[in-house]
Amino acid sequence: MARGKAPDDKHTETLVTAKRLPKAPAIDIDHVLQVAADLFAEHGFDGLSTREIAKACGCRLPSIYYHFGNKETLYREAFSNKLEDTIDEIQRQVDDSASPEEKVRQMVAAFFSLFTQDRTLLLLVQRDIAEVSLPNRQFLCRQQHVFFLRYIRDLASEALGRTADPNTVFIINGMLLGYCEFYNLVQEAGEKLPGESNETRLASLQEAVLKLLRD
Repeated sequence: MARGKAPDDKHTETLVTAKRLPKAPAIDIDHVLQVAADLFAEHGFDGLSTREIAKACGCRLPSIYYHFGNKETLYREAFSNKLEDTIDEIQRQVDDSASPEEKVRQMVAAFFSLFTQDRTLLLLVQRDIAEVSLPNRQFLCRQQHVFFLRYIRDLASEALGRTADPNTVFIINGMLLGYCEFYNLVQEAGEKLPGESNETRLASLQEAVLKLLRD
């Protein structure tokens, strides 16, 4: 996804590193990125080793280093691949010809659908946000976070008829993530609120976001 990627080619570091390493057997890159995303979501960046990732992928450790260079590059690749595909899908589900408020509704609906159906996606985003608070750490995938915040800002600004202030953008992003997390917790606990369905939950979330923009 060209719009969501960092200005530099995300494969540059991998290619430069690869030139310094002996040739390793070919591996299924998509499979490695998916397995790595699941593991990072479950254990966090510091919660597992590159060796453990290689074992889970069914490949040799040198192959991981050959194709990705180091664990941080693999994390960036796995996260950005997951999030950029998600942002692409959200944008595809927003009709450019719709009214500003309807675009917000469609964005919220797409976000709700994707983040409640894919636990790995939600956990990856949460872990990247949580781990940035650790000493000497920064967002490993800052570019993707910033891109999505700007996308929210643009939709909110169109609905408001003026540039949305940063606090409004942060609140909307927090509402979306928090609501999807609560949804998953309720589902995992086997709870079901009387008279509620995914449709009514989504409608409530959409109205809450629009109310914030109207007030």
